[in-house]
Amino acid sequence: MPQPLPENPHTPGSLQFHAYERCLELERSADNANHEGSSPRFSPQMCGRILGYMMLEAPSSIGCENVRKEIERCQAEEDLRNLARFYAEFFIRLFRKAKGPTPGSSSHRSRPSFDDTQQTIKSLMEQAPKNHKAVKQLALKRDNYRCVVTGAYDGATFQKQLETDPAFEPPTTPRFTQVAHIFPDSLNQDLVGSDGLPSKKLPHGQLWNDLAKLT
Repeated sequence: MPQPLPENPHTPGSLQFHAYERCLELERSADNANHEGSSPRFSPQMCGRILGYMMLEAPSSIGCENVRKEIERCQAEEDLRNLARFYAEFFIRLFRKAKGPTPGSSSHRSRPSFDDTQQTIKSLMEQAPKNHKAVKQLALKRDNYRCVVTGAYDGATFQKQLETDPAFEPPTTPRFTQVAHIFPDSLNQDLVGSDGLPSKKLPHGQLWNDLAKLT
């Protein structure tokens, strides 16, 4: 069940206190007013709770302050509800459980001599690769062909290096590696439409900007 907002934890009279009070007022407004057209998902009550918990659960004081500033910019209740809806649809959804398993890893052998070309790296970084082979290719290049957790050298890359240089010695023990996503890979897909202009499907740039603000 959705949890009501707790009492205002901020110092009375502070900017944070005022912003959080607006969240509480928005939450309470659903109890004594008939907001026509409001679905339960984005009712004033739910929107107030979204904004309030965004302040409470921000991972740092800087994150809380940035949410506070966004609330302060909202002049009317409708603006607050639109802000809450944005957070719900384009931020909170990133942390929902995936609907299916991560696609199987690829046995693709990375080719350092090919991957190192500037044109290849540039084309891969423009937007998210469409398959796990390309994702792993880019991640290995970025991480010097090592696992960021164990430091092990990528085994497939090691085998490929031996084909051209039998005397090659890896900097660390070679092991099988896999690619993993912290955020959905779709977040950086479809950045450009068929007309060559930025896609309007999702506000990717704004979303990444807001993610940075919360850290």
